[in-house]
Amino acid sequence: MKRVAYEEMVAQFTRVLEKHGFTPADAATEPWIGVNPNHVEINAAEEFDDPDSVYGFYKKLIAMRHDSATVATGEWNLVAADSEQVYAFTRTSGDDTILVVVNLTDRSAGLPGEVAELLGDGVAESQILLSTYDAVHGVKSIARGELARWEGVVIQL
Repeated sequence: MKRVAYEEMVAQFTRVLEKHGFTPADAATEPWIGVNPNHVEINAAEEFDDPDSVYGFYKKLIAMRHDSATVATGEWNLVAADSEQVYAFTRTSGDDTILVVVNLTDRSAGLPGEVAELLGDGVAESQILLSTYDAVHGVKSIARGELARWEGVVIQL
């Protein structure tokens, strides 16, 4: 069998070791890649009912796009175009504006001045529509003026 680096291994569909969830258990051939050592903890089946999983996060994103005209069709405007760490933009539809702020790096990042200016005195927990952490963490990050690594926050302005 070809040796595969850990990061090249795919996530299993289920926690079941046999055939890794990709091949019927009674198949005559073996899967071409070995089982990831963390298959019991990390697998697609475990993600489905976990609201804090990556799968759960994407479900929330999709729901937001379906439920919010501002997200789906609002006018897009780039904020802080010169930032090398933070990607930020607004979506506006009528009087409704949301701000999306994402740290695209593996280290903490200060909020660009343009973002801080939009947020004025900070945000309330009720304004956090979605966060890669949780609303409380998002509020604290905005108050500190710094996003954690890979942190993203969607804010109702």
